[in-house]
Amino acid sequence: MNKNAGARPQQSILLPSTIIKNKWKVQGKIGQGSFGEIYAVIDLHTSEDLAVKVERLDDKKMVLKQEVIVIKQLQCMNMIKYFNNTYEACHNVIRYVHSGRQEHFNFLIMERLGDNLAELRKQCPGQVFSMCTSLRLGIQMIEALEGIHKLGFIHRDVKPSNFVMGPKNNTKKRNKAFLIDFGLARKFRLPSGEIRPPRKNAGFRGTARYASINSHHKRELGRADDIWSVFYAVVEFLKGSLPWMKMKDKDQIGQVKERETNPELVKDLPPEFLTFLE
Repeated sequence: MNKNAGARPQQSILLPSTIIKNKWKVQGKIGQGSFGEIYAVIDLHTSEDLAVKVERLDDKKMVLKQEVIVIKQLQCMNMIKYFNNTYEACHNVIRYVHSGRQEHFNFLIMERLGDNLAELRKQCPGQVFSMCTSLRLGIQMIEALEGIHKLGFIHRDVKPSNFVMGPKNNTKKRNKAFLIDFGLARKFRLPSGEIRPPRKNAGFRGTARYASINSHHKRELGRADDIWSVFYAVVEFLKGSLPWMKMKDKDQIGQVKERETNPELVKDLPPEFLTFLE
């Protein structure tokens, strides 16, 4: 008998109308990340629409602290580049507003963006993006990753649902994809600037459908593994599916992925996809 049978689903962390730090009012739940929940909030002082990501203080694995570290460093790097007139990187990362702790939860306030790429693809005819859209999004995904790689972090959970479009009412941002959810991000450089020595068994990290083959083998991940995840995502954008899409077991997915990551996977796609494989 399943010991969890009949167990009540865990209640949401926040209720509508909850006030955070006397400044942000919760409007409703809008999503669920790999770790934690996401709510729409409004700034009671400025009326700005924002989002908050929260995690319980009694969660076995709390990752919001790491996410805050990465986002704040990215924002700091953007400001330095702006004042040095070299403002060319990290445009595609969500804007940090505030973070802290209240009662039974940690929280991260950030800008509120639009739908994620997984949702948007499913809304398209045939559940595919056009070639132009797929390539444009792929470039933006890589540009966002370039920003965190320059900081010495790898994301380790690159997937369409972790990229969201800018708000529809913002003409500068609505056609841009933003990287979110840095809960699994990890430093790959030491303070000296050298690459961290790989662990013998790093465990599986990521989402099985898009994870690199290295992740399935529990190897230490690097920047290339983030890019492999972009590759699988863009193939899915164009074809509507991946050969292992309906599988649940990550070990089985890894076996099929090793077998199917070959020229047949990119058949009828531009030759650059085959070049990437080779």
